[in-house]
This record gives sequence, structure tokens and C-alpha cells, in this order.
Amino acid sequence: MKLTALATVIALVPLIAGCSERTPRAAASTDSTTPAAPAVAVESTPVAHAAPIESTAAVPAAAVQPTVALRPERPLVSEFRERFGSMFPHIAIVDSYPTAYHGKSNIVVGRGMTADSIVSFSIAVANEAMTELGVAVGSGTGPWPDFTLQVDSVTPDSVYLTGTSASYRRSVQRAYRWWPTGDFTPRFPRPAGATASPVCGGSLRVDLDARTIAGIWMNQNIEAIKREVGAANVIEGTTEAEGETSKMYTIKLCGHEVRRRWNGVAWSDPAFRTAEGLGIGSTLAAFDTAYGKGEPIGEEGNSVRYWPINGVGHFFVDVPDGCYRLAAHHWVVDRSCRATSISFIVFTQP
Repeated sequence: MKLTALATVIALVPLIAGCSERTPRAAASTDSTTPAAPAVAVESTPVAHAAPIESTAAVPAAAVQPTVALRPERPLVSEFRERFGSMFPHIAIVDSYPTAYHGKSNIVVGRGMTADSIVSFSIAVANEAMTELGVAVGSGTGPWPDFTLQVDSVTPDSVYLTGTSASYRRSVQRAYRWWPTGDFTPRFPRPAGATASPVCGGSLRVDLDARTIAGIWMNQNIEAIKREVGAANVIEGTTEAEGETSKMYTIKLCGHEVRRRWNGVAWSDPAFRTAEGLGIGSTLAAFDTAYGKGEPIGEEGNSVRYWPINGVGHFFVDVPDGCYRLAAHHWVVDRSCRATSISFIVFTQP
């Protein structure tokens, strides 16, 4: 499972609670485009997008004629390029929102895209002149290649955004704390849909946003889970992770098993299905349609990483090793391959 080192990957976590006195922006902001085409989606519709505020991509030196004078890259674009890293050659500033709270500044949304259309966003505070980035506000991955993120409003302590995908006909809301700086403590209250005992049936429901399986909330300590499923249905064992031995718990839910480690839950039983009916045996293409194009990774083995649309953290879909290959120093995976194991991150220690 690919969960042992990835809890630290989650840089900044969206807030759950809202703030009062939200002031919506007066006018809609930009959409943005990149050289990559959107992935094929269910009932997808081709759309035209507005140009980003500023967008650049690395240009091979051989393609530049000596007589052509290139426009210097804006400082903010250069700073975002450093923050995203070399895996994201296509950089754009897709939105900005001025604010006078705590001094005059701007909330700026930068977007990076990889060569294979993986989209990532970085939200940061910039100075009033839009020449220098300051503290990071939030970050995350766009579920779809045409996904764009716009600031709706800013309060003294939070930033509210809406993300949209025209081709997938979906929109999601995000909120991040930006003041006081550095206060990004995750808040994970018990979800409303969690139950006090397993909900059994022909298939067992997995809610990747709420982190519940058969109604049982997995983001709670193991003693709480024992009270809900029965102590006899929680079996303690050990596992090896990054050269260290740690505890692993096998949890039986309606006669089916999941494995709980210190930072994640995994299963390989086809009885567990998401709201979209996805689970073991489903193709990566089906997961891509429901959750956006997953990112192939090669950490402690191979898997494809996804981000729940309205949740926090990652989930992973494993497929056979023969589905992967390296191309131009990055992983490529056959999207027709089928899931053999699924796992998601939890944040509460057992």
C-alpha cells in the first residue's frame, strides 16, 4: 500500500467550516486553457475557454529564432514555476482577488499542468503590485484537465473558491484559511452519514469523501471502531512499512475484510463499492470519469493516485504491474486495466 509516506504530502487542507460576512466578488474571473485536451468523460461536451491571465510553457532553445525577442516572464509566473517544480512545464495565473484585510494584497491562483494533463493549483498571497508571492494559502490537484479555480470571496480569515469543469459538468467548492498565517490545522469532525454499526447488504458502500465503509467511520481510533463493529471483528496483526514493523488491524464488516494501518485503510474485496458502483474489477478509465484523471506513481510499487472530489487527502487504485511503463522519465499506465486493490488515507492514529 502506498500510504505510509503520503500523509505528509498533503500540504494545506481545505476548511470545513465557513466564516461570516463573506463578500462575493463583483465580476466573474477567467477560465484557462492549456495545450492538453480534456480527457474523455461521460456526456462530455467540447467547450471553448477564455485565455488565462498569464500562461507560459518551457520552449526548447532550438525552436527559438535568434532574431526573435521573447517577452520576459512575469515575476509571479516565475515564482509559481519554482513552487510547482519541473514536472509542471505549463504555468498560468488563472485568477487574482484584491483584498485590504491585514494590509493591501492579492489572493492569487496559479495553475500548473504536466505534459500528460495532470493539473495542480497553488493559492498564495501576493503583494499589492502583483510582483512577489508571499505565504501559501492552499494547494491541490484539479480533478479534470479543463478544471479551473476562481476566487469567489475573501473574509478576514478565509478564502472561498469555486472549481468548475465544463466537459465533466461538475463544480466543487473549496475554502482555505489564510489568516493568521500558518494556521492550517485539519478539522475532521465525525461525518453526518457515519453509523454506530455496520450497514450490510448485497454490496458495502464506500464513501471516499466521508471515509466511511459500510457506514463505519475509518478516521477514528481503533477502540472506537471496536465498539461499533464488535471487538471480535477487529484482529490485531503486524505489517512491514519502509523497513519498520507496525501494527495492522483486520476489520470485518458484514463478513468482508478491510485492513487498517497507521495512516490508511485498504481492501481487495469486490463487495466494497463507491456511490458510482466502482470497486475491485473496475477500470482506471471508470475511476478517471468519476474522480478526474488519476496520477500514476511509483512509490513502494505502482499505483494511481486520486483525490476525492469533496474530500481531503488521497485514495489509491492498484492495478497489475504490467499496466505500467516509464516514458520520458514519468509513469504511464494503461487506463483499461482493472483495480486489484484500493486504499485511502486516514489521519487519526489507531
